[in-house]
Amino acid sequence: MSIQQLSQKQRAYFTWLGVLAADATITPQMAATLWDMASEGDALEILADLHNQALLLPSAALADGAKTYQLQDSFHNLALHLLTAPTTPKHPDDLPGLGISLADAHAALLAKYRQQTHNNLWHTLPDDGYIHQHLVWHLETAGRIEEIHSLLREESQTGGNGWFEVREKLGQTRGYIADISRARELAEENWQESTPQVVGLQCRYALMMASLNSLPHIPVELLVALVKNHVWTGEQGLASALQYPEPEEKARALGDLVKYLPPNLTQRAVLEAIATVNSLEYDSDRAYTLIPLLEKLPSEWLQAALTVARSIEDDRYRANALSAFTEKLPEVLPETLTAIGLTQSDRDRATLLIALLEKLPSELLEVALNIARSIQDESNRATALITLAKQLPEILPEALTAARLIQDDSSRVYALISLAKQLPEVLAEALTTARLIQDESSRANALISLAEQLPEVLAEALTAARLIADAWYRAYALSDIAQKLPEVLPEALTTIDLIEDSRYRADVLRELAKKVPEVFPKALTTACWIWDGEWRAYALIGLADKLTPDLLVEAINGAYSINDERFTAYALLGLAETFPEILPEALSAASLAIENSESREYALSVLTENLPPDLLQKALKFARLIQDEFARAYVLSALGEEVPKDWLRKALSATYAIENKLFRGLALNALTEKLPPKLLEQALNIAVALQDGEARALALSNLPEKVPLKLLKKALTILSSVSSVYCADALKALAKKLPANLLKTVLSTARSLEDEESRASVLIDLAQKLPEVLPEALAAARSIEDEFPRTFALIELGKQLPEVLTEALATARSIEDESQRTFALIELGKQLPEVLTEALATARLIEDQESRAFTLRVLAEKFPEVIPEAISAANLIADEEKRADALSSLAGKLPPELLTEVLTTARSMQNEISRAFTLIRLAQTLLEVLPEAISATQSIGDEQFREQFSIYPLKFLAEKLPPELLITLLTAILSMKDEYYRAEALSALAFRLSQIPSDTLFPLWQEIVDILSLATRPTLLQDIKVLFPVILALGGEVAKAEFANAVLDVTRWWQ
Repeated sequence: MSIQQLSQKQRAYFTWLGVLAADATITPQMAATLWDMASEGDALEILADLHNQALLLPSAALADGAKTYQLQDSFHNLALHLLTAPTTPKHPDDLPGLGISLADAHAALLAKYRQQTHNNLWHTLPDDGYIHQHLVWHLETAGRIEEIHSLLREESQTGGNGWFEVREKLGQTRGYIADISRARELAEENWQESTPQVVGLQCRYALMMASLNSLPHIPVELLVALVKNHVWTGEQGLASALQYPEPEEKARALGDLVKYLPPNLTQRAVLEAIATVNSLEYDSDRAYTLIPLLEKLPSEWLQAALTVARSIEDDRYRANALSAFTEKLPEVLPETLTAIGLTQSDRDRATLLIALLEKLPSELLEVALNIARSIQDESNRATALITLAKQLPEILPEALTAARLIQDDSSRVYALISLAKQLPEVLAEALTTARLIQDESSRANALISLAEQLPEVLAEALTAARLIADAWYRAYALSDIAQKLPEVLPEALTTIDLIEDSRYRADVLRELAKKVPEVFPKALTTACWIWDGEWRAYALIGLADKLTPDLLVEAINGAYSINDERFTAYALLGLAETFPEILPEALSAASLAIENSESREYALSVLTENLPPDLLQKALKFARLIQDEFARAYVLSALGEEVPKDWLRKALSATYAIENKLFRGLALNALTEKLPPKLLEQALNIAVALQDGEARALALSNLPEKVPLKLLKKALTILSSVSSVYCADALKALAKKLPANLLKTVLSTARSLEDEESRASVLIDLAQKLPEVLPEALAAARSIEDEFPRTFALIELGKQLPEVLTEALATARSIEDESQRTFALIELGKQLPEVLTEALATARLIEDQESRAFTLRVLAEKFPEVIPEAISAANLIADEEKRADALSSLAGKLPPELLTEVLTTARSMQNEISRAFTLIRLAQTLLEVLPEAISATQSIGDEQFREQFSIYPLKFLAEKLPPELLITLLTAILSMKDEYYRAEALSALAFRLSQIPSDTLFPLWQEIVDILSLATRPTLLQDIKVLFPVILALGGEVAKAEFANAVLDVTRWWQ
């Protein structure tokens, strides 16, 4: 139909469709908003009318069955043209337009949607099947770029990222990621106009992307439970299932979800599941993933799955897969038999054939018989023929012959017993064979099996059972007999008591209790004593259906006494299936297990089936925790030096979320120095709650210089509960900052330290500000038993009491170990230079080549003439790697003639790592060696070592690298797979990069941000900390403040 034939009103409706995205699905709800209609029904009528006039195409129905439409590209272009065309056409044949600019049209649509929000927050928009997917595009086209950045900062009522939460709920996580990417691109387009703000936004969006990368994939069981219980929408569940990285897990999740999805999503889930199975590389994986999926597939999709099964090349796995279809598709039976016949393994052929026999029609039995006859192994052939004889009695003689050919007595007995159901006369032969079995346990079990048809054999079976040496096997045999001979029960129970492992003891009792009820109380008591929590939980659940109300109390107590919350909860939930009245406390235990368990993923996978919606929400929260505590503490420590003042309170609050005590202490250490008294008191309270000595000391070792006396006393009280080693470091850190009038308080704490070395160390430090403490510090130093640390304590005191140096020298000379004595003398030589000659003589006495080379290198700083001797000692080190290390450490001290000698030695090294490392160190002095050194590192064969040693040219030579080489190295660094080495390399390069002009640096920084956005949040935080010089060079304090706020935001949105 021609557009000209539309009424003016209809044409206006059509024209406004031009403001929509070209690929948009047009829903009645969205059309009602676009056209300012109160009723979706009215909008649907207009859509249907436009469709009837061939201006709209039908699209997929919504979950509730509502019709949707789409515009063809040509009609969309026409509508878009009419939207902006003048109201008065220039040419008579032209249609009048609405005369609206594109930006104004998008702004008008946004204004209509804004009216549907709460508090003007975009994430509160109701879902109309359109706007969430296209809001960012509309904002961009309307020129409202800042509003996009604001949108991505919106918070929900629960404190999460509002836009993420709503888009995830709609199954649009990928769209959310696209929104972040587009927001960053828009920020970067005019980076030169506002570089600090742009760099801050780059950091923010990289952190958001990394947070999403870090969200753990929740267990399939929890995912299905969330959708089943309507905690998640079907769209959200399907989107999450599609994100599983492992194909087997993805296929399982999709299959389990199918029956809980609305019809409009079922087709996609099934197609994705089948495609995922088909993508698996190995035939075994394809078969074993496809088989459980078949149980969940609607019948109309079986043919598509059958195509995958038929594509499996390995006959055994193809037969396995095809067998799974035969229940629903009997027509597959012939080709399944063909695949079984082609299977190479006799055991697999027999197993697959036997499993299929009951489904076979009479016309296929002859084919099955031929397959059974083709089995070479006597035992497997006999088993197949005996089973087939139930349907073909005429082959019984052949089956008997096959059974008699079995070499193993035990296997032959069981084959004959199976035949006896159709040929009773073979029982005598089976009994004779059973008596020939040498192994007591196997003989007893064979006789017990025979007793089912020959009761008189029981007495003989009992005698054989009593001869079984292993208590566990004997107990099982006696338990079986006791079910037929009650008088044997006491003997069986006595034997069960001899089983040392309570797990196996409970296992036997549980099986016995199924047939002999009076054994049940003993079985329960034994189960409650199983030391392994998982086994106890399984044992208790296995007994649940036999429990009386009185015994239930004992079972519950047994569950609560399990040390692991996961298995307590698992046991109680299992018991609750039989006794619903205990479900509330079972759910409470499950909640505790999910919250506290170290193996949370396991807890979530086994507990979620019975959880109500409110606990499923809690389970989801803990399933998605991002374990980045160390990285958060690490980056907070970097920000601590110049943290923005308005950020301190937020940063301190953020430390509460860090569960690991040591990491929380590290974060507090970074912050305390800048905190005002009010916040400092709050920090001390956090330190008190740490309950870990090292963490407490770390938190309190960086207090500000001006500490109110009240808070200082509180800090010292906290430190007094810390072990001497950690406390000493914190006290010394405090002593350097505090005025003299507050040092007395520190002194009393120092005196209480029990460890002599720690006490002396603190007192010596305090003596620098409190000279009257010197005698006490000297006494403490003298009380150190070990001569080596005592020497160093006396040397330190010698700076204030020179007369102590003579005593220090005497102590040093009494150290027996030459290496330790040398180092003590070297340290003493800093105050008594004449002692260095003695240190040199002692060093020459050291027998260990590596230690001698090291001490000679240290002494070479005072005695240059020792360098050749140090080189000789290094060359005598047998280990090439250690020899390289020794020679490398001498590189900076060598005269030109010796440099050449060491270079020759380096080039001759066989170990590529040692050669590269030595060349790098030599390049510090011989810049011409630099290309050779870099080439040596890049030629290291092992990837991990190559990345590790690629760092060294940067560490030692970054300042000397020209810009063009920096860029080359940066490209190599960004491609490093090992996150730790990449961070180390970036750290070495960061300062040098920060000195490059912005025009050159910003494009490089963009590449770095691209890589960081692909990382996990812990990795990004560690990488970005070392890149602070670059961030500051480009964006200064503005960018740093934005990054600091972004860290707080993302760790709150995605904990």
